[in-house]
Amino acid sequence: MTAIERAQQFFNPLTGEALTLASDTADLARLVDDLRELKRVHDEHIKIVSREIVSRMDRAASWTYQAQGVKVTAPSPVPVEEFDGAALREALLDLADRDALTYVAVDAAVQAVVSYKPIKKGINALRKLGGEVGEVVNAHMRTVERERRITVTRANA
Repeated sequence: MTAIERAQQFFNPLTGEALTLASDTADLARLVDDLRELKRVHDEHIKIVSREIVSRMDRAASWTYQAQGVKVTAPSPVPVEEFDGAALREALLDLADRDALTYVAVDAAVQAVVSYKPIKKGINALRKLGGEVGEVVNAHMRTVERERRITVTRANA
């Protein structure tokens, strides 16, 4: 349990209202909605102010700023290089086939990545078979607690 949960008293920064976990559900829901709105506004302010700081750093051609006990760093405006991995690998393999470079060099430049995504519909179909197939499927399953969030809709909105 966090310190905030132990305190069990919450202040709505928009209304100044003090609430506890024993407060009416509607009041707690309004608190959640107000906090989310405040977070959205804060996030927007952070983006705007951050863009201004980066703009100043760009004009100074310096992406580290230190003054008055504050240090700010930002990436330079140099574009990030991106490659179409599949197309590059195919072109490099063609060069390796013609002995212009080694396959080791190709593997060092472009790594093949394989991932497996379980598909619930297919898994459920296999489970219905039962027996050994169902046992194998179930042996590779685990349950995970998920975060459950509420949705607040205000009647007067």
